[in-house]
Amino acid sequence: MCVIRKLLIANRGEIACRIMRTCREMGIRTVAVYSDADRDALHVRQADEAVHIGAAPASESYLRIDKIIDAARRTSADAVHPGYGFLAENPAFARACAEAGLVFVGPPADVIEKLGSKIEAKRIAQGLGIPVVPGYDGDDQSDARFAEEAERIGYPVMIKASAGGGGKGMREVHQVGELLPALAAARREAQAAFGDPTLLLEKRISRPRHVEIQIMGDLFGSVMAIGERECSIQRRHQKLIEEAPSPIMTGDLRWRMSGAAIELGKAVGYVNAGTVEFILDADKNFYFLEVNARLQVEHPVTEARFYFYHPEQPGERQLDLVRLQLDVVQAASLSDYDRYPAGHAVEVRICAEDAGSMVGLRIGEPNQTDAINGVPTESSGVGTPLMASALPPNAFLPTTGKILIWTPSTDSLRHIHAGIAQDSVITADYDSLLVKLVGFGLSRSECIRELYEALGQMVILGVRTNIDFLRRVINHPEFIAGDYDTSFIERHPELLPYPPPPDDVVIATGIAQLRRRIERGGAVMAEMAAYQPPLTLFRNNPFRPHIERFAAGDAEYAVELTPLDAETYNAKVGVTSHEVRWTTYQDGVVTLLVDGLSHKLTLAHDGDETWWAHSEAGTFALRWIDPLPASEAQAASAGSLRAPMPGNVIAVFVEVGQAVENGEVLLVMEAMKMEHRITAPHAGKVTTIHYEAGQFAPVGAVLLEVSPAS
Repeated sequence: MCVIRKLLIANRGEIACRIMRTCREMGIRTVAVYSDADRDALHVRQADEAVHIGAAPASESYLRIDKIIDAARRTSADAVHPGYGFLAENPAFARACAEAGLVFVGPPADVIEKLGSKIEAKRIAQGLGIPVVPGYDGDDQSDARFAEEAERIGYPVMIKASAGGGGKGMREVHQVGELLPALAAARREAQAAFGDPTLLLEKRISRPRHVEIQIMGDLFGSVMAIGERECSIQRRHQKLIEEAPSPIMTGDLRWRMSGAAIELGKAVGYVNAGTVEFILDADKNFYFLEVNARLQVEHPVTEARFYFYHPEQPGERQLDLVRLQLDVVQAASLSDYDRYPAGHAVEVRICAEDAGSMVGLRIGEPNQTDAINGVPTESSGVGTPLMASALPPNAFLPTTGKILIWTPSTDSLRHIHAGIAQDSVITADYDSLLVKLVGFGLSRSECIRELYEALGQMVILGVRTNIDFLRRVINHPEFIAGDYDTSFIERHPELLPYPPPPDDVVIATGIAQLRRRIERGGAVMAEMAAYQPPLTLFRNNPFRPHIERFAAGDAEYAVELTPLDAETYNAKVGVTSHEVRWTTYQDGVVTLLVDGLSHKLTLAHDGDETWWAHSEAGTFALRWIDPLPASEAQAASAGSLRAPMPGNVIAVFVEVGQAVENGEVLLVMEAMKMEHRITAPHAGKVTTIHYEAGQFAPVGAVLLEVSPAS
């Protein structure tokens, strides 16, 4: 029996912070590892010790087994917890830990090896009589064989990476002309994400639901099933909202699916936490998909509704899967635990991503598919136009920036798992997940209401997030009724566009910008502000209104401000005039009286002419429009295409002088573990290419330029 006194966490972000929280409760010291990009990250601040392991790219830091083992040795750690992602399902890492005398908090290496391949896992399931989705998982990986098998299976089909999950290397193909470019893109992404380009084909199930069973195995051969999670709200084939229990679950279906999960776990000698994933068709027939041999991102939604009892521990306690993981590797027997569920839980993933459109950028959908469950956006060859999409082409593009204001919701019924702090810098080096928020209620409707309010109270300013989009999803009638499937987001593109900023947001931002301009004006402006009317900029007629203009989305907004005294303004938005009093401004929170009605907003300025505003209506980014004419350099770049975030250029499909069509794929970048395609903003001719394949491009860099067709 081992005793863990110090644990090294081979991960970062919210999962590292979450593991540390349990370790503090158990009296276990923690060691963080960090890259150059994470020197000031929250998980580094919260750990008892921290070890620098390399440069920002994961391949030079978080994926370096030798550096992590060395960090464990240097800090005299007893055990290593891999979290999820990075090395969590790498059998070589589990073996390296064992060889170094470290306890690996996860399944044995041979189990990870068996289940790490979707192909091998499906064969094991088939041998046990567990139904699997019809498909092809053979050794012949040629394009010709895949084309033959796709015809046999029947379109539409799903291409999947054998070695991994999380939507990486996954493509949906609806017709034969889309297959070859989809195979090439899937292989490229699978190789980059998992170091293995092996693919498989599966029949695309119509209106599928994604349901998974949480399992836990101990060192004595016991495997326990701990309820199911519904994970059908997805984008880019990646989970976005999870709930427990599933709204469509029946007692018989739960018994059969849990039994299949336990049988599979016992067959491979499963130890520690894992998830057996299934897909359900419209008739509630279930099919095995894969096993995630690790702790899942969505594990808190199961924890929120289960309670455990141990005879040697007084009273009941809410399930803590990390604690159970640590107990298991220290030789605890699962037969000593009892469990029971209560209530309903829903988890949302708050990510740094743009759920709508971005002005001035024409970027293909990051996973190279038509949004979530759409068709591949490349067709018969390089340079062909993008196919039509029901969703914006750049929906859910990951975003970067600095967290200017971070105000989490606070309530005893809410569970917040965050990996950020105020001033955290969100880079393109890692996954876009920022925070997980779990709502809980005695009923599903109570849970949804509680979560909706919690999302409305959460403030993250400085980087675009999907918070408002998540609120719209959980407030949708289909979600409230529990009648949804994995194509939900694709079927409801109306949920994506950003609503226009309301008048109070435009007014507050306009006043804040005016006051900022005055403050930056120095002594001359301060002296001028002493005259009537106060708080004005120098001009020939001080009684004329000041006009502040902003861009939000594809639209522009203007507010005319006439200062009446130090705190009062006449504000005109469009054709409507308001009397406004700016009453308080502290820690970014401003209270406005607009025509006698109180409005509370949170404002932040990023120093680069963008104002961030949070109100009851949501979060808005308003870019201030300088009233002075654009410079020649700015005007000259009108036909340029800029990098939406820092990343590596992995392919350029055009040459200087080549004629291109509107929407044609020009270049592919890789950032935040995903591929992003830059497409032509209009028909024309490529005049300049600034970056070639293999080069790194910083955010905002002009990648290439396309002159409009004459």
